[in-house]
Amino acid sequence: MRVRSLLFVLPVVLCLLPATLSAQMTWTQATDSAGWGPRSSHTSVVFDGKMWVLGGAKEWPTTYANDVWWSTDGATWTCATDSAPWQKRCCHASVVFDNKMWVLGGLGWDGSAYAFLHDVWWSTDGASWICATDSAPWSGRENHQVTTFDNRMWLVAGVTNFNPPRAPREVWYSTDGGTWVCANAAAPWVGREAPALEVYHDTMWLMGGQTSAALLNDVWCSTDGDSWVRRVGAAPWSKRWGHRAVVLEDRLWMTGGLGQERNVNDVWCSTDGAAWACADTSADWRPRACHTSLVFNDRIWVLGGDSTYNFYTTRDVWSSPGLGVEEDRPRTADRLPLTATIVHGVLVIPTSLLSTHYSLLSTDGRMVADLHAGANDVSRLSPGIYFVRSALGVQREASRVAKVVLTR
Repeated sequence: MRVRSLLFVLPVVLCLLPATLSAQMTWTQATDSAGWGPRSSHTSVVFDGKMWVLGGAKEWPTTYANDVWWSTDGATWTCATDSAPWQKRCCHASVVFDNKMWVLGGLGWDGSAYAFLHDVWWSTDGASWICATDSAPWSGRENHQVTTFDNRMWLVAGVTNFNPPRAPREVWYSTDGGTWVCANAAAPWVGREAPALEVYHDTMWLMGGQTSAALLNDVWCSTDGDSWVRRVGAAPWSKRWGHRAVVLEDRLWMTGGLGQERNVNDVWCSTDGAAWACADTSADWRPRACHTSLVFNDRIWVLGGDSTYNFYTTRDVWSSPGLGVEEDRPRTADRLPLTATIVHGVLVIPTSLLSTHYSLLSTDGRMVADLHAGANDVSRLSPGIYFVRSALGVQREASRVAKVVLTR
């Protein structure tokens, strides 16, 4: 889509996020050698003002971990314990719920055989752990997903066997980690492992993954865990598994994953789960899957993962502020915010602000368009990040800034 003009009508709109953005995310490497060492199929959470890394595979196929690490900056990591009481594992799930960190299921290795686990553990400090149950009613599994929604923990997807693999379509929830209720024993989506799961706009979103025969790029959503709606059958991002999803800037984000025998390092975002925009076609971090992604200190973080399909396990940590740059926005005059919302891919400026003067700024602060006139042709502008600045008359001290994305 090509943005041709900005018209001051009711309401004022800027078209954005239709399908593809030019690559514009800024990534910063916190470290290329995190203290937890090469790691994939681990889990990460944000808890107690820290980022945490829990367990995972140090090397394939049998070197698993049950250590727990934390950091406040992504560069320096402290080991809370190098041997938690739960069995060494990978492909497990973790979540923060009820002011506790939780570890659920996964694939264990006891030195002679693999085990599909269905135990549940919790901790308030990362060092001491309590077993909520060593035998949850959902079958032992790996590559499942867990999230918190409606004051409950929810568990979906995963595989419970190697040969042949079995991917149940069950949806389970719990309020205490020990007692579990099956909300749906046969959800309408095909059984899968290693999808992405995130809560966005009071809705659970399930994205992609892998069946025993195929990769997926469908998107499903649910507001109760029982009824699921297919939001899109084939999203514009390539079919994949081992990708991750987070929420930042009122957008749903997806990072990396493994496609057709090839890891990827693209980043996609959406405001409705159906229309997706490529925010970065090739991020600065190596292509990878089975990594973790977090939102911490208003940034998206990518930690570890497999970079070449189980042959190169990373130990690096990267972060990005989201769409674009480390902008320095005016912070004064909170009484006059520029409140812009995205509705069906359109940035809407409230009609109550029509009397306000607007300027379109580049990322370096230069004014590239004056928006107080009746019409403004911006077709000459390159795709990328811009900012709308508002000011009442000449009171520049009252200015506020909103970020927008112009696309082709």
